[in-house]
This record gives sequence, structure tokens and C-alpha cells, in this order.
Amino acid sequence: MGIPFRRYALWIRLRTVGERVAFGDNLTQATVAAGFSDSSHLSRVFRTNFGLSPSALLGMTVRRDACPESAS
Repeated sequence: MGIPFRRYALWIRLRTVGERVAFGDNLTQATVAAGFSDSSHLSRVFRTNFGLSPSALLGMTVRRDACPESAS
């Protein structure tokens, strides 16, 4: 992949949050589903990686076909 495993695993967790919110979960449900210890941990990691707060996801429109794997 060209990146360290821990960084890749973190990316998968952040992607899970995005997918879960896109498919109707609230941020708390998405945080738990992605394995973050609490919402402040998610906020810190999300802001570091994207420069936005996770609540910015709530105002975004995501095409369902843009997520090839469903967030079950």
C-alpha cells in the first residue's frame, strides 16, 4: 500500500465513520462502529486528517454509489 499499517488501519476507521454517516447513522453510532474510544478522539483524529470537524459530514451529500462497500 505504501503506507504504514497503523496509518492504513486509521484510514479504514475514518472511512467507516464517513460511510456510516452517509447511510444514516448519527456521529455517536458511527464513532462506536468505527472503534474510536469516544467522540473527542474521533474529532481530534478527523480534524488532523481532514482539517474539518466530523460534524461537517452531517451537512454533506454523499452519493450512495460512491461507496462501493456497504456499511453494514
